[in-house]
Amino acid sequence: MWHLNRASHPYAMHDGILAGPNAFGVVAQRTAESLPQFGWKLQEASEVMIIGAGSSLYAAQFAQSLSWEVLKGKHLRAISSSDFVEFCPAPSPSTVGICVSHRGTERYTSQSVERFVRLGQRCLYVVGQKARLSHLAEGGFEVLETTPQEQSPAHTWSFVGSMAVLCALLQELNPRHPLLQPSMLSAAVPDALEEMLVSEEIMKQLAKECTGARKLWIVGAGSDAVIAREIALKIVETSYVVAQGYELEEVIQGPLQGADTTDVFILLNQSNRLGDRIKSLREALGILGIRSIVFSSTRDELKRQCVEATSNKMSTLVCIPRRLPYPYVSLQALIPLQFFAYYLALACGRHPDSFRLDEEPFRLAREKLPG
Repeated sequence: MWHLNRASHPYAMHDGILAGPNAFGVVAQRTAESLPQFGWKLQEASEVMIIGAGSSLYAAQFAQSLSWEVLKGKHLRAISSSDFVEFCPAPSPSTVGICVSHRGTERYTSQSVERFVRLGQRCLYVVGQKARLSHLAEGGFEVLETTPQEQSPAHTWSFVGSMAVLCALLQELNPRHPLLQPSMLSAAVPDALEEMLVSEEIMKQLAKECTGARKLWIVGAGSDAVIAREIALKIVETSYVVAQGYELEEVIQGPLQGADTTDVFILLNQSNRLGDRIKSLREALGILGIRSIVFSSTRDELKRQCVEATSNKMSTLVCIPRRLPYPYVSLQALIPLQFFAYYLALACGRHPDSFRLDEEPFRLAREKLPG
């Protein structure tokens, strides 16, 4: 069972949120320093496959979004661990596998490592510090560590740490790109995330206002969609509220018809590339009588000093100062939304570190689902 050593705020999940900004810079720098010891170069790969499940898969998808901006002539693909093990054809001999699992025990991610080893191909296993790897045969793969093991199943700072490792690995593939400079990964990104810690009180209030929602819809495009899926997972894990992350066009092309006036839509517009589409969806929700909360980055100098929220009857606009270029700008919404998930759990009377294992039926159910 998770460590239920706290009975009130701040829970371990809160510690993880606060630790995230610094973790990004520390892990990115350590990764860059560790790569030469492996004795082989990622540039030699014809393809890089990043494999994971849950939050680890979302970290892989964020890296894929970054790769579209910084890589030319190099294919990087994010794929779920179960897809890779059960359905994916054997990768080409020059493919490098990067498998991500914070605790190191996720069943199909471990089997993905084993598959690369059997094929005699290069593989990195990205895991949390002191991960349990005794179930894997030694040799045949390299290990890169992220953050210490968390006491909360929400895995907030470990998610940040996994993304930092993957961004540093992309730096190895294109070290001259402005988005992959050491100053970006070790300073600019962590500094911008640190600034987002001021959003705590605003997110606490918004979370209180969203208790009682039938469903929370978190919607974004590009790297915003990755953050949407990650936060939906955090909400379900900690509040047990129905939440789902959607890609923007996905929700417009059908799921919207299942919305209800008791739902809340959280719309992410950090990239500012689909602002008109977000605006149209916000207006459509107003017609339907459904509340929306829009997170949007701003270059307005009058609003660049702090996170601000303005509300009318049906909609709230959360303005976040734009400190980073795309896709990193999506990470500026991550910390506020982690706070939102945390305080929603508290407002719903949940223990955010329990993973519901303090309830006998759920504990017994989890025993049927090892790994």
